[in-house]
Parts: sequence; C-alpha cells; structure tokens
Amino acid sequence: NEENAKSKKSKEEKDAALAKLDARTSKATSAVQTLTEEIGALSKELAETDAAVSEATKIRNAEKASFTKAETDLSESVDACSAAIQVLREYYEGASLGQTGAKVSSKSKMTTRGGEGILGVLEYAEADFEKQLSDRRAAESVAQDKFDEPINESKMLTATKEIEVKSN
Repeated sequence: NEENAKSKKSKEEKDAALAKLDARTSKATSAVQTLTEEIGALSKELAETDAAVSEATKIRNAEKASFTKAETDLSESVDACSAAIQVLREYYEGASLGQTGAKVSSKSKMTTRGGEGILGVLEYAEADFEKQLSDRRAAESVAQDKFDEPINESKMLTATKEIEVKSN
C-alpha cells in the first residue's frame, strides 16, 4: 500500500514535470513561429527598401546626367559669349584707332561702327546663360539634398532591420 502511494506520488510528479515541459515546448514553438514570421516580414521590407533605393538611384543618376550635360552646355555658352565679346571689343577698338589714329572712348567707337548693338546682345546672352547656370546648379544642389536625405534614412533603416533579422 505504501509502495502504491509512493509510486502514485512519483507518477504525479513526473506527469507534472512532463506537463511543464510540454508547456515550455509549446511556448517555444509558438515563439519560433512568431520570430519566423517577423523575419519573413523584415526580409520582405528589406527587399522593398532595396528596390525603392535602386529605383530612386536610377532616377537620380538620370537627373544628374541631364544636369551635367546642361551645365557643360551653359558653361560653354558663357565662355563663347565672353570670348566673342572680347574679340569684338578688340576689333572695334582696333578699327577706331586705325581710322582716326587716336584713342576714342569705347562707347563712341562702338556706336560709330555698330558694335554697341551686338555687344549688348552678347552681354545680355552671357548674363542670361550665367543666370541659367546658377539656377541649374542651385536646383541640382537641392535635388541632391532631397535624394540624400531619404537614402541615408533608408540605409539606417536597412541596417536596423538587418540587425533585427540576425538577432532573431
């Protein structure tokens, strides 16, 4: 009888330990499933972020290429206008000196030879090209800043999510 009581008590203790282990196993299995789902979600978010960054980079590179071409064209236009103005000034100054044998004011020389009109047009064009170049550079700087901010945030987010995936 006493043996039965000890045996029954031992069985109850073992059943309780088994139930406790079953509960822990069930809880661990649930945790593994939850973590697996979280890893899947984080991996999906990382892939979406990478795709968005790739697309944004592609667009930004196209914008940068367009800016670079426009910057080159405008810089060359400014240089061409400047060179043309210099050549025409030298020409009109030389023509006036050659005709009169004395140095005359620049304005009167150009007026007598018609140089003031073309020089005015070239100076206006040069100033316009310089303004366009300045505006384009400012717009490029703003566009680059607007691109850099979300890209840097994305890099931080990606690093955080990668750490989360590795820690799970």
